[in-house]
Amino acid sequence: MSKRSTARSHQSTRRHNLWLPLVIVGSILVITVAALLFTQPEPSQPGVPVEVSGSPRLSLDRKAIDFGDVPVNQMVRASFTLSNVGDESLRFSYSPIAQVVEGC
Repeated sequence: MSKRSTARSHQSTRRHNLWLPLVIVGSILVITVAALLFTQPEPSQPGVPVEVSGSPRLSLDRKAIDFGDVPVNQMVRASFTLSNVGDESLRFSYSPIAQVVEGC
């Protein structure tokens, strides 16, 4: 065997031996980053304080809207804000329906 082929053989062996530690370190790094990303709780909403721990909770900014005396056939409008004050994601299994109750 010539010196040249022996040198090539040693170089390929060194290259092969470097891949295994790099693959192991890279795998550990990827697993660590993935674990950190998936174990962090999702923030409910920016600027909304968390009131409930371990579950989602829907909160309204007002309990009731009083329009006073409204003439018949006159349109009125109201707005309100829904917020998730829990520390888990809020998901609806069906479309929520708002109910308007007359005379309250």
